[in-house]
Amino acid sequence: AALADVRLIEPSTAARQDRMLEELGAWLRARLSEETINQLYLCPALAVSVLKTYAMHLFASGRKLYELRYTLIAVQHRYPHLRSSMAPVWAVVSKWELYQPLQHRKPLPELLFKAMFVLACLKGWTRWSASLLLGFEGIARIGEILAARRHDLLLPSDLAETESAVAFLKIRLPKTRFRGRGRVQHLKIRHAASLPFLERVFEIGRAS
Repeated sequence: AALADVRLIEPSTAARQDRMLEELGAWLRARLSEETINQLYLCPALAVSVLKTYAMHLFASGRKLYELRYTLIAVQHRYPHLRSSMAPVWAVVSKWELYQPLQHRKPLPELLFKAMFVLACLKGWTRWSASLLLGFEGIARIGEILAARRHDLLLPSDLAETESAVAFLKIRLPKTRFRGRGRVQHLKIRHAASLPFLERVFEIGRAS
C-alpha cells in the first residue's frame, strides 16, 4: 500500500495537485452531503458526470486549464479505478485547448541574451555569465544549470582535445525524468565561439 502511494512527480507538482483536489472537495461539499460524497467515487459513471460539471465550472469561472489537468490527475491517482472511465472528462480538456490554444513560455530572445551576457561580463560576473551561456546554448532550464557542479561539466580540455568543438553538461535531476526521458540527461554545447569562454571560467583549479 505504501509503495502504491508513491508519486513520481516533483513535490511542488504534488502540492498543486493536492490543492486542486481540496478545491474540488470544497466545491462538492457546497452542493452535496457528506454521505453522497463518500459514495460518489464508487460509481465511475456518476463520478465522471460530476467531474465534467466541475470542469465546466472551472472554465466558466475563468480558471486556468492546467488547474483542471492537475485536478483530474490527482483524482486518477487517488481513485485508480476511475482511470478507464475518464475519457469524457479529458474530452473537456481537449475542447478547452481548442477554444483557448495552449501558449508555452517564450524562450529567452537571443537579443536579450546577448545584452544580458555583455552587461554581466562588463560587471565582472563571469560565473553568472558562463551559467547564462550554458543555459542558452544548451537549451536548459536555469535551475538545472545552477544545480550542476564542475564535475558535471565536460569541456574539450578535460579530454585533452584542444580541437574539439563540443562540451557536455550532465543534468542529474531533470524535470522530465519521470516522463520516460531518462533519469540522467545531458546538454550538448556546440557553439564553438562559446567554448573558449567556458574554458576560462571553468578551468580546473578555478572552478569547483
